[in-house]
Amino acid sequence: MVSQLSNKKISYLFTGIIFLVLNIIGLSLMNKSKQAYLNQEKEDLLELVQKQVLVAEHELEEYIFASFALGLLVTETGGNLSGSKFESLAKDIQKQYSDITSLQLAPEGIVNQVYPSNSAFIGDNHFSDSNHQ
Repeated sequence: MVSQLSNKKISYLFTGIIFLVLNIIGLSLMNKSKQAYLNQEKEDLLELVQKQVLVAEHELEEYIFASFALGLLVTETGGNLSGSKFESLAKDIQKQYSDITSLQLAPEGIVNQVYPSNSAFIGDNHFSDSNHQ
């Protein structure tokens, strides 16, 4: 009888140890799975941010190039862009760069022509107006 009681205790002890070991392994696997998920989320977020940066860089390059092209035309004409000539050039630039919604000609910082036409901007001073600094 003592031997049976000992065997029962050993059996319970062995079962308990196996239960604890399996729980530890399960918790470890869950932790690794969670870490893998978080790492994948971090990689996905980084990839999204990188794509957004590329889009922003591309748009900024387009704006700079359009401004540079318009600046060259102004320099080439000695700053004498008549209303119809400016409008024609601005229209062509806007066709090429569809993200550009408005072009302004502002000699010495003061807007004197806008495409598409919007008289509300005529006379704005980009150098003294705090909204433009």
